[in-house]
Amino acid sequence: MDIDKNGLIRLRIVIGIVFLYTLIFQLTDNAFTLITPALIDTYDLSTGVASWVASIGGMGVAVGFLLFSSFTDFFNEKKLLIIGVLLTCLPSISSLLIPDSYYVIVGSRFIQSFGEAVAYALSLVLVAKYLPTREQIIWLGFSCASFALATVLGTYVGGFLSTHAGWKFIFYIPLISILGLPFIYRFLPNHSNKKTKMDYLGFTILAALFVCVNFMFSSPNLYLLIGIITLVILFAIHIKTAKQPFIPPLFFKNKKFISILLALIFLFLAQTAIVFLPPFLLGDIYGYSLEQSSFIYIIPYTTAGILAVISGIIVNKLGIVRTLLISAGIIIIGLLIAGFCSAGSVSYVIVALTLITVGYAFAYGPLFTGAISTLNQNEMGTGIGLFNFTCYLSNALGISLSGILLNSNISKTIPIFNVNEKLGVYTNAFLFFAITALIGTIVYYVSTRKQVNLGAE
Repeated sequence: MDIDKNGLIRLRIVIGIVFLYTLIFQLTDNAFTLITPALIDTYDLSTGVASWVASIGGMGVAVGFLLFSSFTDFFNEKKLLIIGVLLTCLPSISSLLIPDSYYVIVGSRFIQSFGEAVAYALSLVLVAKYLPTREQIIWLGFSCASFALATVLGTYVGGFLSTHAGWKFIFYIPLISILGLPFIYRFLPNHSNKKTKMDYLGFTILAALFVCVNFMFSSPNLYLLIGIITLVILFAIHIKTAKQPFIPPLFFKNKKFISILLALIFLFLAQTAIVFLPPFLLGDIYGYSLEQSSFIYIIPYTTAGILAVISGIIVNKLGIVRTLLISAGIIIIGLLIAGFCSAGSVSYVIVALTLITVGYAFAYGPLFTGAISTLNQNEMGTGIGLFNFTCYLSNALGISLSGILLNSNISKTIPIFNVNEKLGVYTNAFLFFAITALIGTIVYYVSTRKQVNLGAE
């Protein structure tokens, strides 16, 4: 798109604001993930139910990312950003009006995280659509680094607020985003898109399905199971009968694409779980407060953020398959150290988290590249949306599974897993995620086994 010099400067300002939004919103997400122990104390909940706030947040981002990514084909970016920011700020009011209802908190987090997804989705769209090619790689490097920075800041802010002010103040952090709206309104171009028909029904069915799946993991019951089966059937019928379903049936016939998404689900279950689990572990074993626990993320995520900026160079050097296999191996080793050595010293926890976060910093690119390479040009938009939706979905399910595992009595029934009395259930949780990561690695390797030369993808 041709833009004059002044227009390009204005667009850089807007894109910079949107990237700041992603930092603020990711910070908020990580803060809510960290403070789950405080929710247990406040509302007298089980770990599984308390995990709803973190997992439903991930679910809202997953659904919102897919929705807003597709909406860019129908609505201009200015309207989408304004709507997303207002949705993000709305729960700050609802949580203030009814502060003592846990279910209002859960609902508010879904709405808030759904709105947050607009920044994640449009940060990529704006860079690709408006900036010169030579600039795009710079902004995408900022994007990778911002995730690590947001985790460090988010965990610290969550720990600080829960200790000194009260965890409910986290709801007010996104209000900062309102300050950027005047610049978005003034500087972002107006344009109309040709597409006019949107598959709202398909989105609604899919969103309901995955919300039910999330709650089924944390609180299994017959009604949810019936609801999930019904929604799966409805969605299958819909994509076959609708004139323009947002996920065409051809996507499900692309075996390699589906295989990589399956590998992504298994491999990335632990990505957010490693923010969720350590505060419980450090509190039980070392008596750490949430504020003290937040400091252990500084080294892991700072290291991962620095390395993420150069991850593209490494991938080009080693090849996508070899990079993924090495990254997955590092993740699995880190999870095993966390599970079996964390009672020895906090240093082991830091080492484990560093290995895991660095592994994830390098694993995302190869999976993304491998998935997109299987698609035709006219499938790219939907494919990218589905890939990131699957990633966020996996993160949300990982948190729900963590809540279940912390309540599990498996260490009593299968003593071999309880190799250290202090670690107990944490060994089980980290070992479980190591196994799921291994499954994801095997699925990925099998789907790419025809590529004999691992360095020449």
